[in-house]
Amino acid sequence: MIKTFVLCILGVGIIYLLQQWLRLKINGKSQVDNKAGLLLAFYTRGNAIFRLVSGEQNGTSFKIFETAPDPYASSQLSTLTPGAVIYAIDLDFNTQAHIIGVGKTSPGDNIGVKQALHDFDMEKVDLEGDFSQYFDVFCALGQQVQTRYVLNPKGMQDFIKYIQNNCWEIVGDQMYVVGQLLDALAGADIIEDSSVFIKSISPSIKSSIPGGDPVHHEKAYGEYDGPVLNCPICSKPMTLTNNIHLCPEGHGVLINGRELLDIHAGKLDFVINNPNPQAHSSLTCPFCKNTLIASNYLEGKTVIDSCPHCAFRWLDADEVQAVMPPTKITK
Repeated sequence: MIKTFVLCILGVGIIYLLQQWLRLKINGKSQVDNKAGLLLAFYTRGNAIFRLVSGEQNGTSFKIFETAPDPYASSQLSTLTPGAVIYAIDLDFNTQAHIIGVGKTSPGDNIGVKQALHDFDMEKVDLEGDFSQYFDVFCALGQQVQTRYVLNPKGMQDFIKYIQNNCWEIVGDQMYVVGQLLDALAGADIIEDSSVFIKSISPSIKSSIPGGDPVHHEKAYGEYDGPVLNCPICSKPMTLTNNIHLCPEGHGVLINGRELLDIHAGKLDFVINNPNPQAHSSLTCPFCKNTLIASNYLEGKTVIDSCPHCAFRWLDADEVQAVMPPTKITK
């Protein structure tokens, strides 16, 4: 009898551990399996992210984010120390290259980053000479030869200090660099150093790995000055008010992450006249033409469509009030 009881307890315990392991694997992959910025996805796993500043320096637009503890995140994902600073630098070209450099003396969880890259189909580049003593480079599967061409020995020698001291990523039309808040406060010029590095290798990237059309970024601080965007549901031109793109048929709004946070905090008011939400399958981002990903906003029950390649999110008409604080909801 006692033996049977003990075996039952052990069985339940093993099942529980397997469930937790599977949940961790699934949740961990959903957070990190994002080819539009693996570093950003990795450092926000279990952490919230906040924009510290946006701006432009010597013609280069950038945004700086900091990670902080996310009270809504699963404790199983909260394995990273918050306080990482992520620099998002706009590139003036759009490339199919996906390259990540992890310097031996760069800040952050380098061991965790490299493990995540192996788990999600990024292969380690075989570097010439003794460069592997100073940094590791990873690329998308099948880009080994092209990446060695981009980061040729002369280029790596010229920028060995930059590559050794930073953890960086080039993907699409963005460059991400991981830093620390103390570096920013101490005046470390990561933006300028990164811009010089990019300018030196951009001819090789453009010639060795085909790129897309020239990109048109948001202006600094989120102001959009590009062409009129069409509703992803009805394809009609949307109107732009206070950086919010409204569908003329009332299907919903296209909005960037900063304004979405302002709406959630009750700092931004607007009304959709004659709201007309429509059931739909997956949508295409009106800005960058990539597929929007359905995701739970702030780990809540409201599902919005987020673009993994740019700052825009699509909210159906009935989702707008769902993300507002209770005091702002209109009856």
